[in-house]
Amino acid sequence: MLKVTDLGMINEGDVLLIDTCYGKFKAHAKTVIRSNQPTEEVVIHKGRNHYFILSMLLDGSSWVNEAFIANGEDLKGIKCYRKGNVNNL
Repeated sequence: MLKVTDLGMINEGDVLLIDTCYGKFKAHAKTVIRSNQPTEEVVIHKGRNHYFILSMLLDGSSWVNEAFIANGEDLKGIKCYRKGNVNNL
């Protein structure tokens, strides 16, 4: 697993492990908007408009505490974003 520590690290389609105050879950980066810019956004659910802003993740002010770029082996046993209870996010 690779911890996200800078802008531009996440690409569309990447599998992410996202750690929040609500727990950990896996999600796909559906869209990355304004990559490599301070307002870079990672959309993980278009229909519900769930996204996080990378600069806020990096400065600790995001609802996402940590994000990791992962592969299938890293994510065994972790709930998928779409299958988990994420309506409260």
